[in-house]
Amino acid sequence: MDLSSCIALQGVSGIAGCAALKILSLSSCFALQDVSGLAGCGALRSLDLPMCNALEGLPRLAECTALHTVDLPECTALEEVSGLAGTPLLVHSSRCRSFRDSQRSRP
Repeated sequence: MDLSSCIALQGVSGIAGCAALKILSLSSCFALQDVSGLAGCGALRSLDLPMCNALEGLPRLAECTALHTVDLPECTALEEVSGLAGTPLLVHSSRCRSFRDSQRSRP
């Protein structure tokens, strides 16, 4: 699903529990603040969040058990990814100025 450039989108609760969703692009959704609604999307494999400048955290994404790639470049307000703890992911986080370096080195 491509919701790129939905500049007024603040959350994704409307797609919560979408069991068939595998790929979601939210690139350039500048007002996006809440992705916790994705927790019920068990088939989600790839999540693209480049330039989601209002996004500060990634709560509950560990519940997306099929998720293997999260693309976060230029998410300038992103500070924590504790919602990804314990998951084997490939995380791209270049130019996330607020992101703590200790979290950047996850496997």
